[in-house]
Amino acid sequence: MKTLRKTAVPALCLAAFAALVVGCDRTKDKRTLEGQVFIRTKGGDNIRLSLVDVLLFDEKVIVKHIEKKREVAKPILDAFKPLVEEAAREKSDSYYQRIRGMSAFPLSAFYYFTELPIAHQWTKTDGDGKFSFKVPSGSYALIAISSREAGTNTEFYWWMVRATVAADTKVMLANDNLSSSGSTESLVHTREDKSFVAIAMEGRGGITGLKAFIEDEKRVRAAAEAARRAGETAAKERERQAGHLRDSD
Repeated sequence: MKTLRKTAVPALCLAAFAALVVGCDRTKDKRTLEGQVFIRTKGGDNIRLSLVDVLLFDEKVIVKHIEKKREVAKPILDAFKPLVEEAAREKSDSYYQRIRGMSAFPLSAFYYFTELPIAHQWTKTDGDGKFSFKVPSGSYALIAISSREAGTNTEFYWWMVRATVAADTKVMLANDNLSSSGSTESLVHTREDKSFVAIAMEGRGGITGLKAFIEDEKRVRAAAEAARRAGETAAKERERQAGHLRDSD
């Protein structure tokens, strides 16, 4: 198994990781919750990811975080739906890809993994991609973000995995429980859209930016619709006047 030091991950997430940690002094009934972070490549190699930040939360805290994110996302997704459908009918592929990419943001890992609550514990993976916590029995969430260079591309990995601890427990963070994998182990299921990830990485977008874009699009479409109706009214008036002149003759 190869070992790979992580490459750059979103700066916003790293800043959150550095700030969102407080100690948790539970002294009784401590169990070991340990695991390893790795990725299996298409070529069959297992790449151990070292120096990855791993955050530990009570599961209920993260479930509440996800519910709040979904509540904020719903009106955005509803507002984008007709814009995407209309863009699909238009001939501009670049505009369609832009709209489609932006509409995918509230479904992306980048959206759900930002503005995280305060973590109970935090650690980094060692040279073998391994991590370990001491915790009381209970239900927890493990959150980790990493990336690696794969040829000319950068692959990003996002985990938000449930961990139930009743005895010493081992949890692997790998391809099969990524947030985009559809795994039942993952507390959130995300859909990646490279076009929006690129925008988000550059500091554009975000929910506030999406809301502003939607309002701008509404104004543009309202103005276009008003102009269309005015044109139809003018055409009907010209036709009416032409008919009146014919009747006079």
